[in-house]
Parts: sequence; C-alpha cells; structure tokens
Amino acid sequence: MGKTRKCLSAPRKKRRLNDALKKYMEEKRKAKESMDNLVEHRNENGGEEKEEELLGRRIININEFLEQIKHLDHHSPFDCSFRDMKVVGEKRVGLKSCFIMKCKMCNIVRTIWSEKKKDNRMGINMAAVSGTMTTGGGHAQLEEMLSIMNIPPISNKTYIKYENEVTKGWISTSEMSMKDAAEEEARLAREHGDVDKNGTPLITVVADGSWCKRSYRNNYSSLSGVVMLQWK
Repeated sequence: MGKTRKCLSAPRKKRRLNDALKKYMEEKRKAKESMDNLVEHRNENGGEEKEEELLGRRIININEFLEQIKHLDHHSPFDCSFRDMKVVGEKRVGLKSCFIMKCKMCNIVRTIWSEKKKDNRMGINMAAVSGTMTTGGGHAQLEEMLSIMNIPPISNKTYIKYENEVTKGWISTSEMSMKDAAEEEARLAREHGDVDKNGTPLITVVADGSWCKRSYRNNYSSLSGVVMLQWK
C-alpha cells in the first residue's frame, strides 16, 4: 500500500509559513550584521578605505542629482539604503563632477553625476566659457571668480577646448546673420530702383574700424581690432 499524505489544517499551514518567514528575516538580519563586521574595504596601502572628504562647492543640476540619489536607495542584494553609501572618489571634467559611491554593506559601486553625461542642452562647461567670453573675460577671470566661490576651477586646456567650440558657433551665427541682412538690403534696393545697368543692387555702406594703440615708452599696436559696416 502506498503512503498516505497528511493534510495540514489551515492554522498549521499559516503557523509554518510564519515560522519560515521569521527564520528568513532572522537569517537576513544576521547576514547584514556579518557583512557589517567582516567586510573591510582596503586601499592600495592595505589600510581601511576611508570616505573621501570633498572640499569646496560644486555646481549641480538639482533635479537630475536627486533622481540619481533615489535610484541608489534600497539597492540589491541586501536592500541597502543610500545612508549605507559613502563617497570613495570624484572625477571632475571641468565643472562637471562624477561622484563614485560605494556601499559599506554589499560593496557595490555606483556613480552620481552633477548633470547628465549626454544632454541636448548646453552643459555647465560650455555655459561657463560662453558666459565668460560674452562678458569680455577669459580663463584668468573665470578662474578667479570660481576660486572666490570656492569651486574647483576649470583648467586652461579645458577652457580652450570649449572656447574653440563657442567661437565656431559665433562665427557660423554671425555669417548667417550678415547674409540675411545683405539679402534684405538687396531686396530693399531693388524695390527703390537702386540698381546698376545689370540689375545688381547698389547698397551704400559706411565703414569704420579701430584697434588698440597705447604707449608705455614703446609703440604698441594690438594684433586684433574691430570693423563696423553700416548700411545707409
């Protein structure tokens, strides 16, 4: 004869499930305590890895930064929270920062950026360089301002990189603007009959230019200047 299976009553099934759940929670608690006591983070010198102290201020996109922090909370495998994370490093790209976070419980490593790595909007580095150029400043002026604000300054190499990109954009925009203005003046000249025998519009312009000339016991002529053309 085959063995008959005993049917457990509903209260006994519920009691067994509760016991299994309590056992699982206790094992999870012990595992977490064990990780806290036994896992040691060590650096290259063999000592305990300490949380890196970040000095000064940073410029961040607040909404994107907070969203990244939310994703770090309650991460697997032990459902650790953001308070279990510590900063072990920082990588700076100009004024953009990448914070390297490491969990003290599960040893997982994650990164938080001060702003999105790829974005269609103007980044902080481009905005800082463009704003400095617009106000007539350069790398020295931007560096001094950031130093006063206790923000790690952007390097001269990085500044020149973005300065070249901004300059290309300005030149392209200026050429398009001058082309549109010339086409508008040509249209107005045709409407007023100001054309030659070949039908070419005749546009009268006034031109002027200047450059710096100062003398500190020696003659000095600037290599750069400004020229203005104005249609009458």
